[in-house]
Amino acid sequence: MSNERGHYGRTTIGADAPSRGHSIGTWIVGGLVVGGAILWARHQSTQVARLYAASDLPYETFGQDLRARTRKIASSAGEKIQGIGRRLSGGRKAP
Repeated sequence: MSNERGHYGRTTIGADAPSRGHSIGTWIVGGLVVGGAILWARHQSTQVARLYAASDLPYETFGQDLRARTRKIASSAGEKIQGIGRRLSGGRKAP
């Protein structure tokens, strides 16, 4: 009697599954899904901008908001580092 341990159906436990490439249909459907998601997000962004414009509220895009926050964090960090430097030097001014 042969050793049938680990054999279930046509696969062997622990053996690598046969690799198959993706079909062209999979790539096309994936591209359509990603393209649709990008178009939907762009549409939503336009709708939000229109709502802000209609209500006369200030509106910043994600990039503008990110830029402003980054500048604020960088300036705050610079001030804190300068404060630490002043404390360590005993309040003396650098030449």
